[in-house]
Amino acid sequence: MSRDFSFGFDVVVRDLRDISEELSRTVADRIREAGSGLRSTATEAARAEEQAAARISGIDVDTGQRVSVDRRTVLSVPLMDDNDRVIGVFYPREPREIMRMTYWASSTDRTTDREFYLLRPTMEEGAFGPTTKFDDPRPAAWTDPIFVQAHGPNRAVDGNDNMFNVLAGSGTAADPAWRILRVSDTEFGPTLGSDSVLLRAAAEARSDDLLIMSCNAASGSAVRTISGYLRDSVGSTLTVHGFTGKTVERMHAGGGDGGSTSWFGVHEVLDASGTPIDPVNSYPPG
Repeated sequence: MSRDFSFGFDVVVRDLRDISEELSRTVADRIREAGSGLRSTATEAARAEEQAAARISGIDVDTGQRVSVDRRTVLSVPLMDDNDRVIGVFYPREPREIMRMTYWASSTDRTTDREFYLLRPTMEEGAFGPTTKFDDPRPAAWTDPIFVQAHGPNRAVDGNDNMFNVLAGSGTAADPAWRILRVSDTEFGPTLGSDSVLLRAAAEARSDDLLIMSCNAASGSAVRTISGYLRDSVGSTLTVHGFTGKTVERMHAGGGDGGSTSWFGVHEVLDASGTPIDPVNSYPPG
């Protein structure tokens, strides 16, 4: 089973022009590359070899079937700051998520460059659900990191803490179909390590920190596995950080000066004895 997101992507590309013409063009190119074909190679033999080396396997969330796709059909979009500098990469599950994260990244005051918020949802009288307040800022273990965002591990769904969600195109120009895949950390690592958006962000980085923003990514082995792959297979010297709980982003459009502020938080997680566990785990390259 597959999904046609053509209309949704058209709307996103149009609306991104309000943030940046360059960002709009770049995202349009990324959608076209993932959805409509692979780069050409000199010979069919070279193409076959290249494709075989660049495949990943994942579970189609709509069918429950395991499928193998070319890694380059996985959609990633750049996160850019308000000066069009690439500061990270986002792996959406559907078109409308792209706007939310690109607005968050392009805020004039992106507080997550230097801090994060520890979240403790509470039930207030008369409320229909828990209230989450960004009122407990914590100093970050990173400075101006490269951001990596994807829907992360969900033990209730996957039965483990090492799965990520990605959106894969058909790789065929005549077929606008897209599939949401759940892939393991051992598949996500190579996808991330070969992503041209990440490589550009690394080239423009202002620090040696990379922050995986996905929910629960550091609650198990996922962040450690990805850090090890980037170090051993890509030669990365980045320190990789990740969160142990559910993560949430927020942003606020400013006043007449046109400024905006964005925040990022992680839900506090307690161990079996009720003691809070560390909200962040970090893995240096050594």
